[in-house]
Amino acid sequence: WPALLAATGSRAVALDCWTDGITRGQCCNAIFGPGGNSHCWDGAEFTFESCCGEPYQASDCSAFVTHFSFSVVGAIRTANPGELWEGCARAMDLEAHRCNSVNTTSRSCPECGRLSMYLPQYIQCVRLEQARATPSASCPACSGADRATDGGGASAI
Repeated sequence: WPALLAATGSRAVALDCWTDGITRGQCCNAIFGPGGNSHCWDGAEFTFESCCGEPYQASDCSAFVTHFSFSVVGAIRTANPGELWEGCARAMDLEAHRCNSVNTTSRSCPECGRLSMYLPQYIQCVRLEQARATPSASCPACSGADRATDGGGASAI
């Protein structure tokens, strides 16, 4: 069967790339860089170019949280990545107004931004989802039970 094509932006993309739970958001996500998630590609038929056309950009916080991958966090090469993780966790706990709130950004929380430029956005989106009257089903960390137990200061992520 020839691949079914759908317009994505200005390029055609093969729909048969997305089967068995593999989605465009998981594979073409801009958080992985220009080639998408390397674990999705076989180097022959299934490539970023043949399946994505252009990077996936989440349309809202629910979609961002759904397709976020911690594999992009802390992938930087440093002598002691644990220190970066500890710095982010400490800032999230002790300075929640900067690093664990709906206002978290890379600028307000460089401790977490050092791990990934996308981590502060993830934190912000989880907190925004938690603040919604009805958090989306795609954000398991955003359920009412988690909100009740963490008091808003400790990380639920």
